[in-house]
Amino acid sequence: MKKNENTLYKITNIVFLVAATFFLFGIGREAVSEGWQTTGDLKNPVLSVFLCFMCFLILHGAKLLRFYLVLMEQRMNFKRFVKVYIKTTFVNFLLPFKSGELFRIYCFAHETKNVRMGFISVIVDRIFDTCVLLLFLVPYDFCVAGRISAVTVILSLIVLVVLLGCIFLYSSYSYLNRFLVIHGTSKRTIRLLYILENFKMCYDYVAGLLKGRFLLLLIFSCIGWIFEFIFLKIMAGSFQITFGVAQFAGYISGIFGTGTAILKNDYIFVSAVGLLVAMLLSYYCSGKCLKNRRSENA
Repeated sequence: MKKNENTLYKITNIVFLVAATFFLFGIGREAVSEGWQTTGDLKNPVLSVFLCFMCFLILHGAKLLRFYLVLMEQRMNFKRFVKVYIKTTFVNFLLPFKSGELFRIYCFAHETKNVRMGFISVIVDRIFDTCVLLLFLVPYDFCVAGRISAVTVILSLIVLVVLLGCIFLYSSYSYLNRFLVIHGTSKRTIRLLYILENFKMCYDYVAGLLKGRFLLLLIFSCIGWIFEFIFLKIMAGSFQITFGVAQFAGYISGIFGTGTAILKNDYIFVSAVGLLVAMLLSYYCSGKCLKNRRSENA
């Protein structure tokens, strides 16, 4: 059974990685044809590349540590975690409409041997990312744009539904559980109790997680978005393109497919290539260490 699960895991990884690579070539062609050939020569290329590289390390380092904080209780080997994080982030960067999140849930559910944990970890990570993003989008929409964008509405509704769900579960769990136990006798009642108990377990885990790490998760989220903005600002300066708060808001809308985003393809292509290199290096180093260990044991 375990062998079949590992085989399925490897096949799923190959399918998603091949699909992501296919999108990488497509985005690369668009980035080159639409941007790099029409904006002129790069300004200060060496300095720009160095600064972009540093921003890349800092923003993904912050996001990696944020996600690791969520999974810390699972005692997942940190080196293994880094490999899976890089792989899933590479896929998530390239697949449209953030569909790569499903791959991330699957991979971390497999690594932790817990489907519930794979789902919770990704949801909590996304919620913190979204909350910090809304701290920028809401003031911008009200004070600068003069209207609420579709992206802000959708993200706000997602956060609101999650918060209301947690509040409802916290306030109603005892009553619902007692009511179902006393008045329910059918198989349907047992299923409802099972679902209710699973939701309660998820809530308890998230509550325990936020109690000690809320501020750290928020700080890492802020660092990630700040350096993503700086990364884009440096890229825009290199191509002699104006990039400010308005363009950043357009970039966010473009990520969710509701607008045209300046530098979106360029940023995704450069970041994905960086993640691809990091992924290949991590697997190469891991394979080399394993080979050395086997030779020592022999």
